Amino acid sequence: MTRIGIIAGSTRPDRNSEQVARWANDTRAAGTTLPRSQTFGPSGGYVNSRGYDDSMERKELTERELGAWRAVFQMQEVLRNRIEQRLQAASGLSNADYGVLALLSEGPGGRMRAYELARAAGWEKSRLHHQLTRMCARGFITRERHGSRGIDVVITADGLAALKQAVPGHTQEVRRLLIDRLSPGQLDQLSEIATTVLDGLQADQLNE
Repeated sequence: MTRIGIIAGSTRPDRNSEQVARWANDTRAAGTTLPRSQTFGPSGGYVNSRGYDDSMERKELTERELGAWRAVFQMQEVLRNRIEQRLQAASGLSNADYGVLALLSEGPGGRMRAYELARAAGWEKSRLHHQLTRMCARGFITRERHGSRGIDVVITADGLAALKQAVPGHTQEVRRLLIDRLSPGQLDQLSEIATTVLDGLQADQLNE
């Protein structure tokens, strides 16, 4: 079908207690927490459930690296929240709804294999299942058997209409919040950086 939509770290603590406390605050601010099976070893590294202190294998983030990570993380959170607020207010769609509909609209006949959709969205199987169940209930998509075990996800007329109604406002918000703040050269740099990181993440996922 014709494309009509757009798809929407931490440092190792050392022995200094003030730095450990600051690190803990930083990880909470970044949305990460220390697993219960891990505690701090005498050298300030992690001790896992087997008692292994891996502090020597972890390298602290420099101020430059930490600043870059925080900027990327905060930008991502603010953009996602603001775009979703406007999207839901204008169309009743979440970012996840919009992303699924946009991907399906670009597939042959408005359909994709479920595993292909999960890969394109970057989601785990369980997350995709729950998302598709909600969208089926709203009449945006259907799930159809493909062969003996496969599943096709198909956009419905209602789903396509919802996407078409949402696209203009969503595109305007993306432009206002991101595109218009950057020069053409900065946009090219942003795209190149994001592609480099995504390629690495996808390669890691294939090797897991």
